[in-house]
Amino acid sequence: MPKISSFNSRIIVNSRGEKTIESEIKINESKGRYSSPSGASKGTFEAPSFPNGGINQSKKLLDNEIKPKLLNLDFSSQSEIDTLLRTIDGSNNYSRIGGSASLSISIAVAEAAAKNQGIPLYNWILKNPPTHMPLPLGNIIGGGSHSLGQACDIQEFLAVPLNPPSFKDAVFALISLHREVGEILINTDEFFLGGRNDEGAWCSSLHEDDILTALSEAINNIKKQTGIKFGIGLDIAAGTLWNQNTRIYSYKRTNMTRNRDDQIEYILNLIKKYDLLYVEDPLHDQDFP
Repeated sequence: MPKISSFNSRIIVNSRGEKTIESEIKINESKGRYSSPSGASKGTFEAPSFPNGGINQSKKLLDNEIKPKLLNLDFSSQSEIDTLLRTIDGSNNYSRIGGSASLSISIAVAEAAAKNQGIPLYNWILKNPPTHMPLPLGNIIGGGSHSLGQACDIQEFLAVPLNPPSFKDAVFALISLHREVGEILINTDEFFLGGRNDEGAWCSSLHEDDILTALSEAINNIKKQTGIKFGIGLDIAAGTLWNQNTRIYSYKRTNMTRNRDDQIEYILNLIKKYDLLYVEDPLHDQDFP
């Protein structure tokens, strides 16, 4: 069975320049290391990244409480590690040690265990994993909490290659699509300077409909070049638009406000007009009928 021989954690900065936790685990000489991301928009019931005492409190718990329980620990599955972390935390949402700390440990252990056994990571997590790769999803144009200035209110405009010959072809098709969208924005967005947001998506000041039109044009161009079809997805991140007091969705960039019914109608129209493949978070997670 794998046995943890070394555990260290450190505070680093993520892609936004924000502090986060990185954990490093050794099983014999096999090393696993993982740093936890933290989203710019968060759901109401999402595990907090760090406890009330902040990242320093989380780091203190890692060093003084969790590390002694991990060192020299024998385990046979990933679920044993995750169950131990839940038990140490003791809350129902990792609010005591922080979601970022628990995730960094869990994945670092998984990576080290897989290396130690000489198997792929997916084989360690799932003993009988699927035999095919999932379709990659590309964040092409971004706004909302991921962008600054005159960017649009919708957080992510995404594309999925639907019929790639291979995962490699899908990745390179997404790269070509990202580049093609940039070329179109140069000619359609008078304020476009080639800027990207904190996730690498293009920032555009165009209206949401104009952005979807540009993305659709780029998709058609790349399809002609490669034969690969794309589906379009949106992450509305509606919680960032939601005003709890007025129960209204406020689109500041376009100076539009929508109540719940208006928001649903707006999203349905976008789905129909642009044949959207999926929509994420079209409503705030507490906006119930």
